[in-house]
Amino acid sequence: MNIEAFNTDTLRKLVRNLQDENKKLKEKLDEANIPYEEINLFEQPIDKSAEYDPDQGGRIIHPGYITENMAKRFFSMFWGREDVYAKRGKNGGYFPQCANRWNDHLCPKQQNQKIFCDECINKKWTRLDVKKIINHLFSYMHK
Repeated sequence: MNIEAFNTDTLRKLVRNLQDENKKLKEKLDEANIPYEEINLFEQPIDKSAEYDPDQGGRIIHPGYITENMAKRFFSMFWGREDVYAKRGKNGGYFPQCANRWNDHLCPKQQNQKIFCDECINKKWTRLDVKKIINHLFSYMHK
């Protein structure tokens, strides 16, 4: 089971199902008079030393490279479109990336026309692919 592929709702459902199964198994043990140790995880003391680490980033291992598999695993944690992606503008906000944005002949913005990209007849959204994810992750590694 790849637990990283689950979102919080499916994980909650999984926990509830496991709790129900555990309850039924304990009932069967009780019916058969089979003893078992009852553990309440919420009554166990919390190890305070592991509760807070002042150097949170110190334990992270940063490899000098990012493989395609790493990028795919990173991307699998998010939901979204793959047919287009957006970049953050210098004044805030996110803007979909168009393959024709810097083409003088196709992009009206290159000719100083005010037009929304979504209304442009020459729009050609740039797909999100593994190489773009690797570049994104790599830029964070080397800041």
